[in-house]
Amino acid sequence: MYEPFPELIKVSTDHKYDGIVEAEVGATVLDVDNECKKYGFFFPPDPASARVATVGGALAENAGGMRGARYGVMRDWVLKVEVVLSDGTVTYFGESTYKNRAGYDLLGLIVGSEGTLAVITKAWLKIMPLPERIVRIAGFFNTLDDAGEAIFRIRREGINPLILEFADKQGVEAANKVKGFSYPELPGGMVLVDVDGPKNGVDSVAQRVVKIMEETHAATIIKPETPAEMERIMDVRRVAFTAPGRLYPGFIDGDIAVPLSRIKEALIGVDRIRKKYNVFIATVGHAGDGNLHPNIGADPNNKDEWERAEKAANEINLLAIELGGTVSAEHGIGKLKEEFLLKQFEVRGQMPVYQLMKEIKRIFDPKNILNPDKYALR
Repeated sequence: MYEPFPELIKVSTDHKYDGIVEAEVGATVLDVDNECKKYGFFFPPDPASARVATVGGALAENAGGMRGARYGVMRDWVLKVEVVLSDGTVTYFGESTYKNRAGYDLLGLIVGSEGTLAVITKAWLKIMPLPERIVRIAGFFNTLDDAGEAIFRIRREGINPLILEFADKQGVEAANKVKGFSYPELPGGMVLVDVDGPKNGVDSVAQRVVKIMEETHAATIIKPETPAEMERIMDVRRVAFTAPGRLYPGFIDGDIAVPLSRIKEALIGVDRIRKKYNVFIATVGHAGDGNLHPNIGADPNNKDEWERAEKAANEINLLAIELGGTVSAEHGIGKLKEEFLLKQFEVRGQMPVYQLMKEIKRIFDPKNILNPDKYALR
């Protein structure tokens, strides 16, 4: 396949035994992971869009992914970036060492700034050895209350899963329809868990997960045994994320996070909003770190339906704030969530933080040429 800018997609593993990979910003997150796997390593962040999400974009958004419950987000896995400042200066933030306390953490400031402070042009990323074994468990629940309780208990009882994911009934139904599957379509949706580690130590942890699912009244528990079966049930979660875009001409992306102790309230609250506005919402998410994606499908050409969809999206953002959460976990603010960012700051008494953000923007980009007028930073 012809690549118009081949120099922007290179991935170098020359320093893999230092636990570091060097990536150009046009390489996808999956490119990085696949290159690492050739040598027995992997790159932990894995956004659902890893096949198309570039390293530069993932850093600009501070993306997370399914393995976020264990490994966190992009900011946790970047050591150094090359950037172009607004005046054209090329410089670096961070060092290609695992520890660095030289100066302010400007690297942490750049990651997640959505391109408003500098343009990232190269990244030095941390990598990990591949786990010896992964066991996958899926529980299907009759109520969101039970599913939420299972999610909370898995974390509360000290289990540190590789992934702890959720897909609601609408998402499972869409996956069954699109992929020809026949997984249970229950009101409480699916909780999907991966545990990993040494070959001899994984089964006992997996059994603890199964026990919790049983105690929280899972109607069906599936423990796939073959790689093909594991991939099929993972496809349920993947397809569920894209369900609104597959079934409707219009799509409103949802991205909130709440404290783990309130994940159950968030799931039930989103479902209440879905019913209130009579719109299609497929809620999936990285439940292990409290991050939910209530994705809405609607027809933009149907004025009434689209207005209901927008009202539902707005109310979901307010729900996140009400539950002590955030209106953006990993997908960013851009322009669409400016109003709710300011609302969140106002409710939390953080308006001084907003003023500091505006000052930082002026220092980095006095002419407002880098992704201008985003983040309500006009």
